[in-house]
Amino acid sequence: MLPEAFETVTMPDGPRYDHDFYAWTQHQAMVLRTMAVADNRFDRENLAEEIEALGRSERDAVRSQIRRIIEHLLKLAYSSAQQPRYDWLASIAEARDTLEDQISPTLRRDAETMLAKNFMKAAGIARNWGCEGMA
Repeated sequence: MLPEAFETVTMPDGPRYDHDFYAWTQHQAMVLRTMAVADNRFDRENLAEEIEALGRSERDAVRSQIRRIIEHLLKLAYSSAQQPRYDWLASIAEARDTLEDQISPTLRRDAETMLAKNFMKAAGIARNWGCEGMA
């Protein structure tokens, strides 16, 4: 069971905007698409797509921060370079702070689901950077 801070809080009509932005955007887009609208001036489909895109942008930002953390942890573990180590440590700390602000229950589950894929992407970047000893 997730700690209370990571449980999704829903309203009678779906996730709350201020608690889980990503889940809210996806739910609101679905509601827009299924809502009966008598006024055909309302561009329902494009509005729904824009709302979904906002959520995807938030999700992608979280995934990017996770990859950055993994990449720099791998560089710290496998690189013999001395000069950039403090920068990598600072980058990890900054990414963790950013994640703390961005992560929501739904995005946390997404991060757990995507961890292996994000690890492989980050490992590829670290390998290309020249980390020795990485298979």
